[in-house]
Amino acid sequence: MVDLMDFLRNVQLSFMLFLSGACGVLVILTINTKTLSYKRRCALVNMEVAACLLLLMDRLAYAYRGDESSIGFWMVRISNFSVYFFSLYISHSFTLYLVDLFKNEGHVKHPYKQFYACEILFAIGALMLCYSQFTGLYYGFDATNHYVRSSGFLISYICPCMITLIQLYTLIRHGNRLGKKVLLPLIIFVVFPYIATLIQIFTYGLSLTNLTMVGLVVLLYFFEIRNMNDLEQARLKAEEANSAKSRFLANMSHEIRTPINTIMGMNEMILRENAEGVPTKYFMSIMNYSNDIRVASESLLGLINDILDLSKIESGKMNLVEQEYDVKELLHNLITMIQVRINEKDLFFKQNIDEKIPTKLYGDVGKVKQVVLNLLTNAVKYTNEGGFYLTVTVIEKDEENCKLLFTVKDTGIGIKDEDMDKLFSAFERLDERKNSSIQGTGLGLDISRQFAQLMGGTLTCDSIYGMGSTFAFIVDQKIVDDTPIGMFMEEDLSDIKNKYIPKFEAPEVKILAVDDNKMNLTVIKGLLKGLKTQVTTVESGQECLDVLAKESFHLVLLDHMMPVMDGVDTLNEMRKQGYNVPTIALTANYYPNGNEYYKDLGFDGYLSKPVDADLLEETIKKFVPVDLINEISVEDANVLKELPDELKWLENTEGIDTEEGIKNSGGVENYMFSLKLFLDTIEDNEEVIEKAFQKKDYKLLTIKIHALKSSARIIGAIHLSSFAAKLEEAGKKENWPYLNMFTPDLLTEYRSYLDRLSRLNEYERYKVAADSQIKPEDLKQAYEALAELIEAMDIDGTEMVLSDLKQYILPSSDQAKISAIEKAFHQYDWDAMEKALG
Repeated sequence: MVDLMDFLRNVQLSFMLFLSGACGVLVILTINTKTLSYKRRCALVNMEVAACLLLLMDRLAYAYRGDESSIGFWMVRISNFSVYFFSLYISHSFTLYLVDLFKNEGHVKHPYKQFYACEILFAIGALMLCYSQFTGLYYGFDATNHYVRSSGFLISYICPCMITLIQLYTLIRHGNRLGKKVLLPLIIFVVFPYIATLIQIFTYGLSLTNLTMVGLVVLLYFFEIRNMNDLEQARLKAEEANSAKSRFLANMSHEIRTPINTIMGMNEMILRENAEGVPTKYFMSIMNYSNDIRVASESLLGLINDILDLSKIESGKMNLVEQEYDVKELLHNLITMIQVRINEKDLFFKQNIDEKIPTKLYGDVGKVKQVVLNLLTNAVKYTNEGGFYLTVTVIEKDEENCKLLFTVKDTGIGIKDEDMDKLFSAFERLDERKNSSIQGTGLGLDISRQFAQLMGGTLTCDSIYGMGSTFAFIVDQKIVDDTPIGMFMEEDLSDIKNKYIPKFEAPEVKILAVDDNKMNLTVIKGLLKGLKTQVTTVESGQECLDVLAKESFHLVLLDHMMPVMDGVDTLNEMRKQGYNVPTIALTANYYPNGNEYYKDLGFDGYLSKPVDADLLEETIKKFVPVDLINEISVEDANVLKELPDELKWLENTEGIDTEEGIKNSGGVENYMFSLKLFLDTIEDNEEVIEKAFQKKDYKLLTIKIHALKSSARIIGAIHLSSFAAKLEEAGKKENWPYLNMFTPDLLTEYRSYLDRLSRLNEYERYKVAADSQIKPEDLKQAYEALAELIEAMDIDGTEMVLSDLKQYILPSSDQAKISAIEKAFHQYDWDAMEKALG
């Protein structure tokens, strides 16, 4: 038996030397392992250094046992003390390792209390070891300088064993945060030294505990290596997935931007339509709808671009696209885009816009719009009763910069305190069960926060669960025009686009448009219609080459993505065949540096779909010969710069400021439309206000007075607008006595505009020649046609007949009848039209 123990000791000494060398190598490897967190790397290095020194000291102790010299005496005592201390220190370092592991892998903010207990036990164990060194509590030495256990040797095992048990308990209790793949090796690391310690108590003379602990330190490093390999595999898979995502997004971009191109192009043509002869109210409705389509399409286009830039956000390469913008236009667009959703849920929406905000600012208006729109959209999503407030305030301002605070406060469901940390995390959705019916990816707030940070701003949230939330977005913008925006009006018909005026005409310019999508070709032709250019369209690259062989052109608009022969192949073939005509790429894909990209491919430039009409005109002007361009001035475009002589009486009309009205309406022609619309709707609106007042429906009354305030301001009826504003404010504050007292006076003043503007109905007569008297038989046929058309509710036919009748001077009785029919037509009231027709 003695021989066996000596053999095992010799094997043990050789193994110690091997393991100590291995631990020394691991120290170097661990220090250079950059994938580990700093604290975990330090904990591993501490364990490996302690393991290396423990083995060397244990081997040294064996080597000098029995040496009765002075050197042997001190080497044995120092070595034994070191062995005890380093074995205890490994347990301490493993505790630090676990703390960092739970923090980074288990996402635990604060260390568990059990780990503090481990550190206290480590301190007690170290102090007891020092005490034993002077008292011989744990061990002593015989006359031949051999290690001898003392009566209190079992006490030396208490602290290490307690630390081990606490570590084991913590891993079992909270191991679900780490996962089984990580948890099982750690439990083995804890349990094996514990078992070895129990065996060593009864196996005097072998260092089983030390060898086991050191061996497992080595294995722990390889456990980390395995994790690093897993991370590398995960990284490769993520890169593959990211590549697939990029391909998908690029294809999605093309597929989605193509129909958007059609929508925006067709909508642009609607906005360019001539309004002459069209019923005023009908025209204004169409223009409003068309304007809403434009705003929503631009927003959708911006969102698509943002989705494509998601990878840039993640890599920190997202850039700002700064430009000059109009603050009122930004606010109107935001309100227009959110208004429909508000109406669907019957929520209130109140705005408080600082009148001191500069009129024009410089910054990334697209990102500002997306952040605020996202906050407004979330407010609507998560608010079922009540409503929300949008507040925009100037919080700091100097000569060059203006710091804005956008606040969105809702009365919705609010956010739990424990969910606040997840609020701005990508793809996180809070309270899933409660919000399961609400659509969304959870990406919006994460992108919004990163956009805010990119612009040097902040996005924060305060919330009380069950009562609502307040989001605050602060951003600093440069000032372009320091003129204050003044009182902001939610409803403003001046948003309606002015009459389209081409910048030039080029009837001799020949343009070839190539696109496999017929709708896109229709859009291009429509956008070029006002320039009077000669446009030829083909649907493939081969057709393009065939047409070029027969005819010369000044410019080619060539779609990039086409089947069989795409735009690049077509361009290359054009150049081979000697066709050097300037060629512009059309693409529905999104390229941040599009000009450089397409110029490298051989194109002269590029236009992104949806094609911007102004950019298209600028491109044509840039590449076609100057002598073929006929510049158009405002005078040539027949745009009214002042009121016609027949309407000069408006300048002297009580309660009307024509100069203010023209400015608010965005031009003379819009002002004339606004005036006629205001007049035609007085009786109907007045009736609604009167009924709401009689029924004491103060909510509806306040809404209608608000609308009157805006429309009165647009036509320059400043006093009426101010009067309505005071009553609207009273309605918002539920000051019913004030409303009861002054609403009749408001109605009286409102009705007075029927007389003040009555001469507008005669304006069309001034445009008709004095000898354009209608023949009795023609008038009779017109009445017969109207009878049939009204009975069939034929809008187009009725509109055409009424438009034709405006070309003639009618007898006064017939003029009154036609005016009544026309007024009813504006309201699409077919019964009233039949009644007026008689």
